[in-house]
Amino acid sequence: MRVTTDRFASAFDNIRQRALKDACSVLILVAADCDALCAYQMLKDMLRAEYIQYKMIPVESQADLQQTQAAFRESDGQIQVVIMINCGGTVPVTELFDLTEEEQQQICFCIIDSHRPLHLDNVYSDTILVFDDGETNIPAPEDVIVSDDEDDGDNDHDEELEEQDGNGPSKRRKWESRVLARMEKQRALDAYFDNVVVGVSSAVLISHLVTEIGQTNNTFLWLASVGLTDQYINGKISSEMYVQHALTLQSEIVKSNSIEEGTRHRGVTLTVEEDAQLCLLRHWTLYDAMVHSRYVVGRIPIWTTKGQERLKHLLAMMGISLQISKQLYKALDQKTKATILEQLKTHGPDYGLDRITFLSFLYRSGYQLPSSASDIVYAVNGILNHIIDNERVEDRVFKALDCLSMQKQSVFEYGVQCAREQETAVLNQVQFVFQSEGTQAIRCHAATVRNESRRFFLRPAMLTKLAHYLVDVRRMQQQLVVVENSEDDSMTWVGVWCRSRQREGTVVPNRFPSLFHKVATTNQIEYAMPEFDSNVVQVRREQGMIFRVQLFQAVLKATREEKDAR
Repeated sequence: MRVTTDRFASAFDNIRQRALKDACSVLILVAADCDALCAYQMLKDMLRAEYIQYKMIPVESQADLQQTQAAFRESDGQIQVVIMINCGGTVPVTELFDLTEEEQQQICFCIIDSHRPLHLDNVYSDTILVFDDGETNIPAPEDVIVSDDEDDGDNDHDEELEEQDGNGPSKRRKWESRVLARMEKQRALDAYFDNVVVGVSSAVLISHLVTEIGQTNNTFLWLASVGLTDQYINGKISSEMYVQHALTLQSEIVKSNSIEEGTRHRGVTLTVEEDAQLCLLRHWTLYDAMVHSRYVVGRIPIWTTKGQERLKHLLAMMGISLQISKQLYKALDQKTKATILEQLKTHGPDYGLDRITFLSFLYRSGYQLPSSASDIVYAVNGILNHIIDNERVEDRVFKALDCLSMQKQSVFEYGVQCAREQETAVLNQVQFVFQSEGTQAIRCHAATVRNESRRFFLRPAMLTKLAHYLVDVRRMQQQLVVVENSEDDSMTWVGVWCRSRQREGTVVPNRFPSLFHKVATTNQIEYAMPEFDSNVVQVRREQGMIFRVQLFQAVLKATREEKDAR
């Protein structure tokens, strides 16, 4: 059942009543990503305010999600509400957990997932609540579900074609009408599932709920801002969508902080300001922040002599020497810090940096130095993507939650260090691709991760980050990133789709998930799509070459179809 923002309050009240009945607890399944953890932090505080018991289990894959069914099956009825954040929305929950009819009626499943398309079995179910902002294009059941009349008569249609009704159209026409209706509904269904995008941030969705029930505060608004920023700087949503939600949050922040202005130095204040699209500027050098920025690297190829000269020339035009630019930002004098943003806005367009700034969120606590939402996103993702031998996902998630709490500076600094190492690994991989392959004029490109860099690319999120870098640098070519897994003799493929002459800041539906499935099934290739992000596929190494060849052909065909359609 789809629950839009105008019904959030009543849905939460239903969850509260079910949870409080007989002192039952809530099971929260949280994907290991920054946006999901922000949403969880907000939901956790809301449940605590209502004295509702809960248990949280972090998950990284569909397999992890399936294994959690033991948690509610062994609870002896104590768990009657299961909330899934950034997981479960794209798969049929009843099949995933193999739910009986009794379990479907007994347990209330709530899905808060930014992945699209949402699985229609969940949306059409009466026992599953799917939270959505109302902007997702969900087809009506009658437009995609084949009725009994349309499905009837296939087995004996040969006999029907021989007969005539006499008083009306022939049975041949009736049969053809049913076939056409089924084909039309199948086309509508295929078009819906081909539209793989990312919807509104789960943290933003929870902030709508908080606003509706009148519990808005700066902590909730900050978490929503971080969740939204995570989507934007990782290329999941368009700049237009980001600005739309950022302006909504800005109005709430202005309202909240005008009320709390009298206690600003005793509590937390938030501001919305312009910030530069640079990587960890406040915690790195200006030079490093620029050369590790996906936005800058996409326009100034710093691995070439010409690109390095252009960057040095830009710094000179800004009035900043190379020596000063390589000093830690914290060590710069206040005058230099104050001029960086304006100088970038003034001189950046001459170097292709027309949109070097964006609307950002700053967190201030007392007299401490402010933190930007993008810095927190880099630190949290740095922790989540930093996989140490034998470290469980729970350990990384709880460290990331400590970072989000804004109370543990040492954990934040650890996350920043991890993020700097990962951004450096991505840049080195991009440089390796261009130094070894050059700028080939091909429509689809596949990059293989180097063995010495593989430890940084163990999570698909890092592979997707690399693919986005290559899309920006190669100026709108379809990008595939491949990494070989020695443990299970498999290859992991991640795809990012784009269009020629795509307007800057836009995000188009990713067609790779449907192409992965089509190529694998057509060529009888064993494959798995184990991640919550459906642009990730795993195939066996010995089938990797045929998968690659057939996938490239499918990409070229799909690209031509898109071009002809326009």
